[in-house]
Amino acid sequence: SLAAGGNLNLPSGSIHTGTAALTLNSGGMLSTAGDLSGGNVALSGATGLTIAHNVSATGALNLIAATGGGIQQSNGAISAAGITTVVASGAGNVSLGRSGNDFSTLSVNAPGSTVVLQDANALVLGAGVVGNLTVITGGNLSQSAALTVSGTGNFTATGGSIVLTDPGNDFNTLSLTAGGGVDVRSATALTVSSLSAGANQTVSLVVGGNLTLPTGTIDTGTGDLTLSSGGTLTTRGALSGANLSLSGASGLTLAHGITAGGALNLTAATGGIDQKSGWISATGPTTVSAGGGANVSLNAYSNDFSTISVNAPGGTVQLQDYWGSLDLGTTSAGNLTIFSYGYYGGDITQSGPAVVSGTFTATAFGGNINLDHA
Repeated sequence: SLAAGGNLNLPSGSIHTGTAALTLNSGGMLSTAGDLSGGNVALSGATGLTIAHNVSATGALNLIAATGGGIQQSNGAISAAGITTVVASGAGNVSLGRSGNDFSTLSVNAPGSTVVLQDANALVLGAGVVGNLTVITGGNLSQSAALTVSGTGNFTATGGSIVLTDPGNDFNTLSLTAGGGVDVRSATALTVSSLSAGANQTVSLVVGGNLTLPTGTIDTGTGDLTLSSGGTLTTRGALSGANLSLSGASGLTLAHGITAGGALNLTAATGGIDQKSGWISATGPTTVSAGGGANVSLNAYSNDFSTISVNAPGGTVQLQDYWGSLDLGTTSAGNLTIFSYGYYGGDITQSGPAVVSGTFTATAFGGNINLDHA
């Protein structure tokens, strides 16, 4: 253990303490002069910390810049078997972006600062508060506690999935790239500037405030797609996958193609569901729910449902199916209009009870109407 009230100048060469602790504390800048290793390792520079050599901890690792200067890794690799804690209390940034780094769990506290982290393998993020955060991992990127990123987050898991699902997360803007799936939660509003997941991987974005999607197509192949907004959810490109769940607490606006190889769930807790353009194609059952007496309009020309169930008591519901027969599941509405064009036969049938308090209009342009559910 070495501590200095001013600058601590280390000797050239390696310092190894085996399984014992290694503590280096400088009242000014601290710069490595050789490889450092030990059990629990603590490196602290009041005005900044520069790592230019290998640092290895078989236990916990603490990296601290108390008043400014930041924490910079210019060379070498950092490995820590235990928890790594990074603190940059001043205005300095944190750059631990060498490709050979190998952390286990890493917590970072650098409010307002830009932080760059890289791990050759999987990485678990502990509790943290940062300004801008870039994380690159060779394996899975996950977390063990809530994370706050007030600026922009760029998360890349080249060889694994991104799973950041702590309900206390507070993100602002995220760019997400994964070789596997993507599962992210934020208690507050979130803008996703870009999103890329592996082929046939599940994608889930659940947000307590407004969720703003990236411009362009989101296609999860045989993987499921879940998009949930605490405000209004509006599509900004075609969406497709196996089972799709789209939810906007205060409304759902569909302006692009929606394709579900399995089931499709459309939900607006207190607002309406409005299909402005595009198409809806669902091989499995479609379930639609709109609360507060709000309306549902799914009447685009090229829609193709199999069975559709609607829960919109007091609301006006409009449904259209172009390609084939339409089966009506359990349904509740104020007014209900169904149109089946029937390019491949346009019967309207029923597999569940329908309660319509107002006007019910059904048109089967190319087939029969059989609404005989007991």
